[in-house]
Amino acid sequence: LEKTYELIKNEPGRYLLYVVASALLVGTVVPAILLSLVDLGPPGLTLYLIMLSPGFLIFLVAIIPFLQVGMEKRRVNQIMPLFVTHMASMVTSGLPLEKVFGYVADMRDYGIIAENCGQIQNLVVNYGMTVSEACRFVAQDIKNDMERDFFIRLAHAIDVGDEMGVFFNYEQ
Repeated sequence: LEKTYELIKNEPGRYLLYVVASALLVGTVVPAILLSLVDLGPPGLTLYLIMLSPGFLIFLVAIIPFLQVGMEKRRVNQIMPLFVTHMASMVTSGLPLEKVFGYVADMRDYGIIAENCGQIQNLVVNYGMTVSEACRFVAQDIKNDMERDFFIRLAHAIDVGDEMGVFFNYEQ
């Protein structure tokens, strides 16, 4: 399911092609096999249910990842204010921003936001990027508008030399 989730997140058109191909295969082969194995007599409700069941299953397979993506977006939108408040408290306590990203990355309660903070910290520590460059780089792949915009605003604030405490107070 995780592989499917990544595919739909990054390439929804390709995922839908897989679903359509599966629907054609299952929608024609399965009913043909069922109809050849079972003598239903005159066409009736059972025949229609056999013909419709593969389509219903394919519909479920197609819709579940879309629902999961929507649930993740809502979760990020709900947790974002807490994340910003937590970052603000750490920044105003005097922690360097690189360390703040490291602490947040270890907090799995933030889900995908923590993963993105971990990527930012990794780029800064291991690849020599500045925090603003890393924020912009990671923001390119973030699908959630609220989270992406936050990291872009943070990068701009760092570039122009804004005081981080002031920036986070505005963000709250």
